[in-house]
Amino acid sequence: RVQGPTFLIEWDNTQGNANHVHSVWRDFDGDFGRDILREHLRASAH
Repeated sequence: RVQGPTFLIEWDNTQGNANHVHSVWRDFDGDFGRDILREHLRASAH
């Protein structure tokens, strides 16, 4: 995780037979508090 006063970058590397990673960029000026990485992981088979 990299966080500054106006942004956040998250990187998720799932171990155990995973063949890809996820990254998220959030801009706090337009952020509504959604966890889009969690939403994606719940909606898609991994």
